[in-house]
Order: sequence, then structure tokens, then C-alpha cells
Amino acid sequence: MKPPSSKLLPQYAAALQEYLAGGGEGVLRRAYELGRQTLADGFGVLEMGVLLHRTLLTAGPGGRTPAERAQRAAAMEEFCLECLSPFEMAHRGVREANSALRRHNEMLEEVAKRIAHSLHDEAAQLLGCVYVALDELAWDLPQGP
Repeated sequence: MKPPSSKLLPQYAAALQEYLAGGGEGVLRRAYELGRQTLADGFGVLEMGVLLHRTLLTAGPGGRTPAERAQRAAAMEEFCLECLSPFEMAHRGVREANSALRRHNEMLEEVAKRIAHSLHDEAAQLLGCVYVALDELAWDLPQGP
């Protein structure tokens, strides 16, 4: 696991602060793009988890009342889920590709099985013909002393 880039944390922290301050859909789009770029840069889910944890720590608990804290926690969750969306989409894409490859492999195995049976049947017929031809040749050969 490679550590998240030191350039990423300030970007994530700024986006989270902006979202918590009422940033709306535009900031969530930016969170998605940050997640997409992080994925494109080769970071995995574990690195992303570390990065989001550190991002949340920069925001602090906030809220004076339990209701405010719950609202803030829900907003943080929404922000994190948006950042993780590209990872989920990539995971689903890989899972779908694996499923398609598995189906394709099963189809190829069936084709190979049919070809093997066909070759076996043809080889058996050819071998039978060879035995008949050899038997006919044996009758045409002069008998030994």
C-alpha cells in the first residue's frame, strides 16, 4: 500500500469543508472527480480509506447539538460515498468483465469438448478403415513357407 500523496489531503479537506458549509451538488461532483483522479493515479481502496479518514479528521466533530452532529455526520458520509463511487464503479466493471470472461471460457470449453469428441469419433472410424484395409492386404499376400 502506497501512502496517499501529500497533495491530495488538502484538496479533499478543502472540498469537504466546502460541502459542510453548504456547497451542494457542485462540490459532490468535485468529490467524485477527486475520487476518479485518485483511482486513475493508481491508489486502491485501502489508500482511499486512509485518505478519507485523514480528511474527516481535518473537519473535526462540529455541531453543538446531537441533531447538528448527526446532520454533519450524514453530510460527511455522503461526501465519502461520492469519493468512493469511482472505486465502486471500477469494482463492478471488473466483476462484470470476470463474469463475461467466465461465460466465454465455458463456451470455449464446450467447443473444445465437441471438437475432441468429433476428432475421437473420426479417428475411430479411420482406425477401423485401416484395420479393414490391412486385413484385405493380408489376404492378398502370398502365404509363407
